[in-house]
Amino acid sequence: SPEGRRRRSLVRTLNPEEESSFKTVVQRIYGDNVARAITTGGLPPPEEYPEVTVLFLDVVDFAKSCMVKTSSEVATWMSKVHEVIEAMLGKHFLRKVEIRGDCYIVIAGTKSVPGDAVETQVTRMTAFASGVGKQLAILQGTQIRVGIATGPTTIAYIGGQKFAPTLCAFGDTVNTAARMEQSGRAGTVHMTERSARLLCEERFGEWALKEPPLQVMEIKSKGRIPTAWLDWDKDVFIDAEKWENPPPERGRSIVRAGSD
Repeated sequence: SPEGRRRRSLVRTLNPEEESSFKTVVQRIYGDNVARAITTGGLPPPEEYPEVTVLFLDVVDFAKSCMVKTSSEVATWMSKVHEVIEAMLGKHFLRKVEIRGDCYIVIAGTKSVPGDAVETQVTRMTAFASGVGKQLAILQGTQIRVGIATGPTTIAYIGGQKFAPTLCAFGDTVNTAARMEQSGRAGTVHMTERSARLLCEERFGEWALKEPPLQVMEIKSKGRIPTAWLDWDKDVFIDAEKWENPPPERGRSIVRAGSD
């Protein structure tokens, strides 16, 4: 492809020291197997996973904050937010897929990151959300919404004019995680039934909980589905029907997610 030829041409123009540094950077970003394909001008094949956990993280009222901050203040603020998130990704052995402004898309269970065990994927993902949420609240007064879903997912590398390809995640699991985040609330992790049940399995020795408390909710593009909520301060599931400040339209167990 033209992109591949450009990559091969660029590598050939580097001196040995520059080439070594370049390959090291690419390896750290993509991993050894992907880095080999990229530096030789190719694109890795799509990665198919039968069951992984996808997380969407979004800053609450980001647009409103941008209206009252200068662009420089927003850049400084978000740089600090990203520093916290990046540190937590490494701590919990998670894979960053995409960043879209104030939104992070993260995945667990692909084994592409050392320590990313399939058997603890939801546990580590919720611990990541809890750690980020607590640190941002203390350091920046920043609140986040988090949604997760577990299921089949495809990761693909999209070529283009840039030297390095763009990493993207596809599938209904990705879309569902986005809807969980959109219908979520600060201080909690909003998750699908599959994620909640898997979390109970992973932490059964600690919680001795076989069934998570579920609430049937109307989720845009998904219909009425059971979901669960984890309080990241108390590290326990929440019975949403007993919240003092429940989700909107609790009487009918409905939360409408997103408008787009």
